Amino acid sequence: MRRSGEVDEGVTVTEPSTPERPVDAGQLGVLWVAPEERFTPLADGLTVGRGSSADVVLEGNGISRLHARFRRDGRLWLIEDLGSKNGTRVNRRPLSLAPVEEQTVVRVGDWVGVVCRLPKTASPSVALFEEAAPGWVAGVPTQAKLGPIGAMAAHDLSVVLVGETGTGKEVLARALHALSGRRGRFVALNCAAIPENMAESELFGHRKGAFTGAVQQREGFVAAADGGTLFLDEIGDLPASIQAKLLRVLEERAVTPIGSTHPRGVDFKLIAATQEPLADLVEEGTFRRDLCARVMAAELTIPPLRERREDVPRLFRFAAKELPAGSKATNAAFIEALCAYAWPSNVRELVQLVRLISLSEKDQLTAEDLPERFAIAAERPEVDPAQDAELSRPPPGRREAWMLRHAAELGRLKAALQETDNVSRAAREAGIPRYRALRLLAAESALARERGSC
Repeated sequence: MRRSGEVDEGVTVTEPSTPERPVDAGQLGVLWVAPEERFTPLADGLTVGRGSSADVVLEGNGISRLHARFRRDGRLWLIEDLGSKNGTRVNRRPLSLAPVEEQTVVRVGDWVGVVCRLPKTASPSVALFEEAAPGWVAGVPTQAKLGPIGAMAAHDLSVVLVGETGTGKEVLARALHALSGRRGRFVALNCAAIPENMAESELFGHRKGAFTGAVQQREGFVAAADGGTLFLDEIGDLPASIQAKLLRVLEERAVTPIGSTHPRGVDFKLIAATQEPLADLVEEGTFRRDLCARVMAAELTIPPLRERREDVPRLFRFAAKELPAGSKATNAAFIEALCAYAWPSNVRELVQLVRLISLSEKDQLTAEDLPERFAIAAERPEVDPAQDAELSRPPPGRREAWMLRHAAELGRLKAALQETDNVSRAAREAGIPRYRALRLLAAESALARERGSC
């Protein structure tokens, strides 16, 4: 087993205590998030349970001696319950046999984990979760997707942050500023919130009397960021005329306020944010190609929470640490519900949930303490409700008949899989739901085994 140790303000480091399967860098595995943080690489026939005969020993409540097995079936990884007393849950559903892929949530007794891939740089003693930058908490898989944040912060190159609403773009921008070592201010402007007729004055400033209503001099956001960082949120919403003037400022490193003929030198790091890639906005004709080339020296795509489910429990605790919710205990069902939820509003929604839960007088939080939308999401899971019976013990002939009905879909899916090993991406290209793609592949493998045993 591996045990977790707490060092340096709660950063968890996983240390090996007895010989176990080594962490295979870049290998798919289960990143357990409760009750301990630990990574278990997947291997064909790997068993988990509380008995010494299990390949991976999980100690705690609700664990049978041999609880579940992971095994490979063609392109699929499957988890199979081994007749455990309390069952095995996949995406909050009790299933005896189910396919798993990246971001699948698995619960075995009191252990909750998320299937994900550890990067090639990982080692058995890696810190699975840490505050990678001030205020920015992320697990190893997310850090690998973002790249070397510290190196990007240290250079004066512009950075573009791409991500859905609520993913924490401004939090990461502030973290980059803190890591940059710049002594100036962090100045943030939401480009979507300023009227077009005021955009030039807001950004570049103006002199007194430069236009009607200019009763006093205004510095402007660019000048205010001198020596620091300028964060332009929703940069794609800047009017075309302002985009041209911003390009000139970036090229000349000088700003000329409205009503002035004397440019002022400025030194700032530009961080921009957008919900859509700037290259897409260029193709749509709403963003200047030359400005895009100038600001996009580095691009970081922040994955939504539904693509980094393993980070959710740690983010929850981080957001709760200054609130009464931080002192409340949570059970496995609560953590499972957090991980399995899709979080349409991302981190912003998570923070609001923490504030709501802080009002609870209970000392321990359970899944029943979550808003109704969590229960509704659990009743409509992405996994097909019929798949468990169909994969494990189908009536004679039912699987083959079902396969014949969906032969065309299977053909499109297998053709798409020739180009990618990612089942979700192949399903999108084939135009079928992900759950059906998983079911088709699993059923095809099971049918091949049945025919081979005849």
